Amino acid sequence: MANVHDAWEILKRVFEEWSKALVADVIRKFRNKRYNEDESIRSHFEYLANLHKQLAAIGKVVTDEDYTDMLLASLLALYDRAVLSISASMHLGTKVLTAEIFEQFMIDKSE
Repeated sequence: MANVHDAWEILKRVFEEWSKALVADVIRKFRNKRYNEDESIRSHFEYLANLHKQLAAIGKVVTDEDYTDMLLASLLALYDRAVLSISASMHLGTKVLTAEIFEQFMIDKSE
């Protein structure tokens, strides 16, 4: 018969496996999400922001630089000029292109 310690260890292993699966699922959704022309840029970015927050809540930190890269990569080729424009502007200035700046630029461009 299992004692309390053995039962706890079993529960701990099950939870750890479940946590890994959850993290993997959220990361997969985050990496595979692509902008669809049927949705607004705002709702696309809100969806990615939600996944970003979920990852942070489960202890998987995504740096702002990585998050910005994910936003850039999630857009269709028709946004390449806008992306190039803001990237060049940031490069010529003293500001670093952050996710917040990029999101606002793209939302302003699309509305």
